[in-house]
Amino acid sequence: MAESPEQLAAILSDRYRVERQLGQGGMATVYLADDLKLERQVALKVLRPELGAVLGTERFLAEVKITARLDHPHILTLIDSGVAGGLLYYVLPYVRGESLRDLLDREQQLGIEQALTITKHVASALDYAHRQGVVHRDIKPENILLQEGEAMLADFGIALAVQESGGNRLTETGLSLGTPQYMSPEQATGDRDLDARSDVYSLAAVLYEMLVGDPPMQGKTVQAVIAKLLTEQPTHIRTVRPTVSEAIDAAVQKALSKVPADRFASAGDFMRALEAAPVAPVSATGAMAAAQPRPRSRALWAAGAVGAIAAVSAIVILGAKGKFGGESTSAALRDRTQLTFTGKIYSPTLSADGKQLAYFTKSCRGADCSYSVDVQDVGSTVTRHILEGVTTANGLEWSPDRRNLLIGGLVGGRAGSFIVSALGGPANFLTPGLATFYAGGDSLLLAPAFKPDSSFVVRIAGLTGAVRDSIRIPGPGIGVAALASVPGTTRIVTMVVQPPHGLWQVLDRDGKVTDKLLNSCTCGGTAAHDAIWMTRAGPTAAEAVVRVALDPNSGKLASRQDTIYSGRFTNLSVTADGTQMAVDDGSTSYSEVAGGLPELLKGAMPGGAPLMQGSTSMSGVVSPDGGRILMIRVVPGANGADELRYSVTPFGGGAETPVNVSGRARGAVWVDSVTLLTAALSPKGTRLALIDVRSGATGRSLELPDSTRVRATALPDGWAWIPKNRDRIIVEQNGQRHEIAKPAWYDALNEVRASADGSKLLFSGWGSPTSDTLRVDVVPVAGGASTRWFSSFGDHVVATWLADGAIAVQLWSRPEAVTLLKVTGPGQAQTLGTVPRPSEELSVSADLKRATLGWEEYRGDAWMYRVVKP
Repeated sequence: MAESPEQLAAILSDRYRVERQLGQGGMATVYLADDLKLERQVALKVLRPELGAVLGTERFLAEVKITARLDHPHILTLIDSGVAGGLLYYVLPYVRGESLRDLLDREQQLGIEQALTITKHVASALDYAHRQGVVHRDIKPENILLQEGEAMLADFGIALAVQESGGNRLTETGLSLGTPQYMSPEQATGDRDLDARSDVYSLAAVLYEMLVGDPPMQGKTVQAVIAKLLTEQPTHIRTVRPTVSEAIDAAVQKALSKVPADRFASAGDFMRALEAAPVAPVSATGAMAAAQPRPRSRALWAAGAVGAIAAVSAIVILGAKGKFGGESTSAALRDRTQLTFTGKIYSPTLSADGKQLAYFTKSCRGADCSYSVDVQDVGSTVTRHILEGVTTANGLEWSPDRRNLLIGGLVGGRAGSFIVSALGGPANFLTPGLATFYAGGDSLLLAPAFKPDSSFVVRIAGLTGAVRDSIRIPGPGIGVAALASVPGTTRIVTMVVQPPHGLWQVLDRDGKVTDKLLNSCTCGGTAAHDAIWMTRAGPTAAEAVVRVALDPNSGKLASRQDTIYSGRFTNLSVTADGTQMAVDDGSTSYSEVAGGLPELLKGAMPGGAPLMQGSTSMSGVVSPDGGRILMIRVVPGANGADELRYSVTPFGGGAETPVNVSGRARGAVWVDSVTLLTAALSPKGTRLALIDVRSGATGRSLELPDSTRVRATALPDGWAWIPKNRDRIIVEQNGQRHEIAKPAWYDALNEVRASADGSKLLFSGWGSPTSDTLRVDVVPVAGGASTRWFSSFGDHVVATWLADGAIAVQLWSRPEAVTLLKVTGPGQAQTLGTVPRPSEELSVSADLKRATLGWEEYRGDAWMYRVVKP
């Protein structure tokens, strides 16, 4: 047996050159060594001799191999193991940064955002490993390494390997697995059947120490720590550090529950709860930074083909019908590389060979914002402008030969897909719908206009848009929301919207479906030669990138589905061979103010603190009389999923009154100045209910057999709503129903609102087939012909009734440029003003005296990952 480092170095001299000792822990001594074959530095960990003496070598090495299969950006991957001179050893990459323990010893407490970032990195690694059936069992600051802003989890599964190979004989060495200050109660009491929830507890204990400066449980001896762990509750973080928000404190307390069933079910759920939580605490008149998403452009439906990734529904387990599988179908991301450094990047898109990057860059002058299309070589920061003046930026796609780019958005007053030379020049219009390159880049696939049908015809066209052939896509659905070709083949991938799901299908050139799967949301995606890449997300949660391997020969999908990335991004792109992925990584700040409408239209923002401010979406809606504001926020629910929460506050400030909704809330609007119409999921579908905000009492309600979110309004004696197909208005009065058909001009209906006396309905939507013109009509509740009151080119519109019977129209001519108009009758529109700053949300009182205004500011850059396979 090796007796010294010199003897160990001699034994391993054919593979590693041992440089020096880096440290010594409870189980192993760590050496810095040079990998002679690959010419890199590694960390060589040698188990203590007394530990190795009671472990079976073959069993230990067999268990270690299980952990070596873990491949994740935040896991320090095991790269070698063996026995030398009777000593068991394993080898890890050498990280030149420091451990979290080193950082905490120096700083004691960390900044809240830094602590959350480290926790999210580790939670992502744990979530991945748990889904592979591996529990870490020894989460502690010493095993979290930091390098260039990234957290890496070390010794993953080594504790399990020692436990499984050594069993009860570990007591002979005087060693125990885990560290008492970070152990879960079940681990401390010797339970060997630990699951993911034990690691969740340990990670929460580490986060607690990062924020407070000490672990949640302390004692002079191991026995004292364990006794407290089993009998005492940890002090709330906010008791020690009140600058931490209530939501973060609550999430940590939940994760530190003594009973595993009371904790988050997974590390992913814990991570999402932290992501949804505001960093700062709630003020007396302010709000937690989370909310119902703001109104969005019609272009959010245009997902996938030219890069726009739209998240329209919550996360549900994906279900595939794959016919092949095995380890060869899995993949993970490694080697994160920053490609841009301006903080102004939207929809970054890699070329098929990974050599060039294209993206949108945003610039604003007042409320007038536009985008340019820029390109640069990967590895360079030299930028070349290709196109200026894009009004709405939805997505980009390179042609396989890098000669052309497809642009999705609004260009020159026209919405749809365009093609532009990569050398610059004009953008040529192709189609109002989606487009993607096909057959090596000399042809295009053009999706049909977005409208319900039993099947859809995708056209094959030349680069000028001239149609040559077609492929029929099976439905039914309400439109094709993603379209991609499989590089190196004639196969195509499509996603048909079947609310709330997205039906992904792989088809051959003749339109034969070779495989399909149903995603839990109508989220976008793309395709590489060997996989399709999809996203899935909740209302405001970070999108998850899901890779499903594809056999390009048979067109079959794998049964295995790897969630390999989680974050907030505007686009996902993959090289043709699927070996590189690019996304943008950034942050968005949201603000909401309340003030006098005339002042807001002049750009005079109210003094003092904003009504709401934070890092996730929010909304404030003023009541018709201007006396109250409906505050809409998203908070982490009991199962870790985002949930809407409502409260009402006086317009001038004061205490908030919660509005409790039965079931999972889906939306709320003012009926009058004291009543809200709420929509919530119910066992039967959707439940509409009226709530008096003064007393909290729930009035009459209506059950609709449809879980898809609907637009609805309340009548004095009934209800009116737009069903999921958005093709009509259904009116129910006194138990009797009738329908008001969508006028032929409309492509789809977006909203409906009843007048104060309940005699008329206003409704709005986009025109068919181009969806670039908006209109507001008025129709009697009893039915009959509708009358056009207002129409205009624009991005989207919100219309509300005013006290004098006129209609307030909030018109976004561009995604962030809102103009307010008062429409007193058909074609009688008076412009009241344009908000002189980029804005996403505006609500006005019925007398046009008070308003709320919301906006967001995004900063992000492009990052590239290497896609690795076993």
